[in-house]
Amino acid sequence: MAFTAEASRVPTSIGDINLALNDWESVANTARFVIEIKDAAGAVMKVVDGDLTPHLTAGEITTVQTFLATIRARAESQILP
Repeated sequence: MAFTAEASRVPTSIGDINLALNDWESVANTARFVIEIKDAAGAVMKVVDGDLTPHLTAGEITTVQTFLATIRARAESQILP
């Protein structure tokens, strides 16, 4: 009697995407990602994560840096006395 072959799983969709943008006070800013890869049944097959920066264009990096600077300025003006 033969063993039952394992069904192959083919990635068919992207699930959740999580981005973390960090404006550190004393070190360089960082951008990280976590992406779920799902199969045809909707089950998560794999989760990949890493540095987002190499996947961004120069313009996108500038936009993110401007956004983080705006949030920092807003936090300083609205939270600090």
